[in-house]
Amino acid sequence: MENRKLAMNLTSVALYFLSLWLVASVLARYARDLGIGLTEISVVWSAISLVTLVMRPITGYLADRWSSNATMFMGSVFSFLSSIIFLYATNFTSLLLGRVVQGLGNSFFIAPSAVAVASSASSVGLALGLRSMLISLGGVLGPPVAGLLVDSFGYWVVFTLSAISSLIIAAMNVNMRGEASGRKVRRAGWGDAVGGVVLLTMLLAALGGAALMVILELIQVHYRDLGYGASIFGYFSMFFGAAGLISRYLSGRMAESRPIAVISLGYGIMLLSLVALSIWYLPPLSYGIAALFGLGLGFTVPAQQYMTIELVPEGARNRAMALYSMGADVGRFSGPIVMSFVASLLDYSRAYLFTALFPLASAPMLILLSRRMRDA
Repeated sequence: MENRKLAMNLTSVALYFLSLWLVASVLARYARDLGIGLTEISVVWSAISLVTLVMRPITGYLADRWSSNATMFMGSVFSFLSSIIFLYATNFTSLLLGRVVQGLGNSFFIAPSAVAVASSASSVGLALGLRSMLISLGGVLGPPVAGLLVDSFGYWVVFTLSAISSLIIAAMNVNMRGEASGRKVRRAGWGDAVGGVVLLTMLLAALGGAALMVILELIQVHYRDLGYGASIFGYFSMFFGAAGLISRYLSGRMAESRPIAVISLGYGIMLLSLVALSIWYLPPLSYGIAALFGLGLGFTVPAQQYMTIELVPEGARNRAMALYSMGADVGRFSGPIVMSFVASLLDYSRAYLFTALFPLASAPMLILLSRRMRDA
């Protein structure tokens, strides 16, 4: 039973993030082609994070009360609806609506999926590492496929594939949403989910999320403005995702023994990559920098999630992950808006350089986290 549930949960994650990457890798360009300005694109791009930020406490509570798979099912339904809206979008308002619905999908699916994977595995760190690898695999496959499809056939194919993937996920999770784990889980409240470690990992997630979403939005629009085809950004994302496959697996394996060291390594690599991107942002050199950034980000995520999940009672895991994910939402929402303004005011390269401040700011939080773990 455990192996079956783990396999189903991991398959759901793989399909969901493949669908998410398919859309994310062309959405900013799609908006630009519809005649939408850079500032409005940043609003569309960031709206998803604002929605998930608001919804996380609700979905975390529901997942702890019902089951992680029940909320994952609901998330896949919202994902399907968002793909249909994107398919027929013609202006800023319809794109924004689709992004809001997609945000509802993410809030119901992503954080509970981490808990579902962890709860169905005997080795939590390894399972979270595998989950993160599958997220990166979506980043390897989704963007280049989406870019080639858009260049060859148009945007409609990408949104249709995303919708089909969401329906498959819904069918898988509807069969598991009522399954029990076989363990008696103590009822837990919000007080069990809120603690120093969770709050610090929440802040770290905000920094990583801000850096990630700035890169995914600005590079897309930057390359489009320079006259490159959609496939060029697809290759950039492919290198980013491929490097993450390695570091996310290693992070999951190492998280159970040295999580803070792994996280520190990741933010250090991200800092170097963003400074380099401000200088060498053109392909093909930028592909190597994308791989470096993906390597760094990959080291941070599973280790942070492991600390968040393992250091709270099982009955509060979904709420703890909701708080952690809220941090990422704050970063993903605010980062692109701030750096899009910097890019408009100055230029793209200096916006990449200023984005390096996000991983730099992780240093004091990692020091506090290390002290708290030592005193525990």
